[in-house]
Amino acid sequence: MLQLPLQGKQTTWMSGLALTGMLMPLGILAELYLGAPPALVLVGATAMVLAAAWLGLVVVRLRVMPSSAGEKIM
Repeated sequence: MLQLPLQGKQTTWMSGLALTGMLMPLGILAELYLGAPPALVLVGATAMVLAAAWLGLVVVRLRVMPSSAGEKIM
């Protein structure tokens, strides 16, 4: 399993966005079975894309500048 040297509020926010992204499947089910509007699907999809993009940027920053990025994160 991949382990990144990430700590602090940044990881908390990324994890929170990823968990909020789980609203997307709930929104799909609510839309199908309850006829709810697709708001949960859109909110979940947006949160998941933001979390993935943020994590990608952090990983790229760690690979490009390992010493300076690690000091800023920790």
